[in-house]
Amino acid sequence: MLLFSNRELGPCANAIANQVMAQANAAVDTVRRKYLAQLHAKTQRNVIAYYSGFLSKSEHLALDINDEDKNGFMSAVHQLERDKGLDLILHTPGGRVAATQSIVNYLHKMFKGDLRAIVPQIAMSGGTYGDAFKSRTD
Repeated sequence: MLLFSNRELGPCANAIANQVMAQANAAVDTVRRKYLAQLHAKTQRNVIAYYSGFLSKSEHLALDINDEDKNGFMSAVHQLERDKGLDLILHTPGGRVAATQSIVNYLHKMFKGDLRAIVPQIAMSGGTYGDAFKSRTD
């Protein structure tokens, strides 16, 4: 949908920028899903990516682990096969301790402790919560 300004017959700059961003975000999501599917195919494990744009944002508002994230994890886990374990890709500035503990406890319960963390770049503070993700011995 194109929006037109009252003063000209062309689309508003905002409308064009919004369309470009929507297409760029769709392309990024397509690539992300491709690589998550490849990881799943290789490991035969469930994969969830949890990350924020804290390195690219000037303000760190609502980019950390918080109480609302548990609902997101619950939705993501809802239809997964629990006996396949979980690989969690983390890129986070950390967050609230109680929220992190609650999420980790939930994931341990859902996957019977069969969790692995993958940190491709940074996971600080609550993102590396103690020994929440113990090494598997296969």
